[in-house]
Amino acid sequence: MIKKIILNTLLLAGYCTADYWQSTTGTAKIYGIVKGMENDTISLKICTVLTGQDFESFEMHYCPVQNGRFAFEIKTAGKPAYFYMYSKKAIFNYLGFAEQGDSVTIDAVQLHNLKFSGTHAARFECVDKLRNSLRDFSMHHSVRINNLKIANKQRSQEIDIQDDKFSDTLAGLSLEILNKYKNKISKADYQLLRLKIMTGKANTQCAVFWNNWKEANTYPDSLERRQQLVDYYNKIKDPGKGCASYYKENVFEYIEYAIQKAKIELKIAANNQQPAPLEAVFKNLMGYPPPLRDVLVAAYLTHTRVNHNGSDYRACLQEALDFVQLPDYHGLLLQLKATSQAKLKGTPYFNFSLENDKGKMVTLNDLRGKVVFIDYWFTGCTACVFLNRKKPEIIEAFKEEPDMVFVSINVDNDKKVWLESIATGDYACAEDILLYTNGQGLEHPLIKYYMYNGFPEVVVLDREGKIFSAIPPRPGTKESNNKLIAMLKEELQKK
Repeated sequence: MIKKIILNTLLLAGYCTADYWQSTTGTAKIYGIVKGMENDTISLKICTVLTGQDFESFEMHYCPVQNGRFAFEIKTAGKPAYFYMYSKKAIFNYLGFAEQGDSVTIDAVQLHNLKFSGTHAARFECVDKLRNSLRDFSMHHSVRINNLKIANKQRSQEIDIQDDKFSDTLAGLSLEILNKYKNKISKADYQLLRLKIMTGKANTQCAVFWNNWKEANTYPDSLERRQQLVDYYNKIKDPGKGCASYYKENVFEYIEYAIQKAKIELKIAANNQQPAPLEAVFKNLMGYPPPLRDVLVAAYLTHTRVNHNGSDYRACLQEALDFVQLPDYHGLLLQLKATSQAKLKGTPYFNFSLENDKGKMVTLNDLRGKVVFIDYWFTGCTACVFLNRKKPEIIEAFKEEPDMVFVSINVDNDKKVWLESIATGDYACAEDILLYTNGQGLEHPLIKYYMYNGFPEVVVLDREGKIFSAIPPRPGTKESNNKLIAMLKEELQKK
């Protein structure tokens, strides 16, 4: 089963002879030894522009396993090339980075005990140890964390900081592992990984702030609780203080920390429950010195594209294009601009041709004359399952309306996995038109055209196959369902 992994455990590092990475381009070579995977294929997903924990911009490469071995050569450009490597049958996976001069063999004969050899193998091993430590810690303590949260809720007199305490413990364990490799890896590797660990702790502290701020109004002493949270936030140390900008630009946790920091500070200033205005967060991030400013602004506009496509978003996008100079990030903004324009109301939708569950091809033209609600999903997506469980209420509202259709589009790479998933009823409803991206997954032109990467994605099309809403209300709460039903009825009334 191939899952689109949320890259929460990505570890970043690089190689250099001085404080930073070499500025020249080159290649990195990764070899693999596996067992029992002769009919399998290894996929390599390489991040091309770093904006956060998800690979928003990426390239895909494939290598069939032959005689128990596989190999990849990765082009590098003076900074880490972050990648996720996995087998088609999900037997093997590795999450990490590649740098110029790497020539590393990953021995995966024992899948839960990877071994590394070759040039710069110590960095690969260190990353793997840190990742395993995070996985084991999370598994062993998840139940305890939840129990402590419940106990703290019952006391109801204290701010819930249990996650904060556990993140402190995890940071200590991670630093202990990292220090064992201090003399085996470069100074740049060590500093980057240390920044990654400490920023992970700071992000957890920011999450503690958000969780408690949302609940503050439910207590009689809400003003006192908010002041306690402000005091708590002011004690959070900036993990990037004293670090050169280049390190912060290349640690996705720090990119996310800086964005969260901007939102929290605006929230405290406004002292309300409303989300910080898009433009206000944008202006805050513009206060950082370049080139970090360019990275943060482009990352923020990338993240917010899912829920924003109004005039305020497009204005920020154009302003960013006027000052962002880093070539990769300027190119990303141009792509965001094109995608934003393609999602405007009244714009013809991508003229797709996709296979259905019966093996027949379905095109956009086949749906003309109907109002179409489309949702995109992949196997293993819990949010997709949640959306599907809320969809029957929407479908029921239109059971007597033949001009209303619901389309389910899957982005798995394996057709068998898709068919097995729809058979469970967890991801699609019986009334859905079931379509598949023909084995191309995230590389299908339809998916790449709209930069669909975080799922589920939803869109509503009018009778002419044009976008009615690229960001419609999603099936979920009663309020959201009512808004969506009203939107669909409005469009159906147009003949």
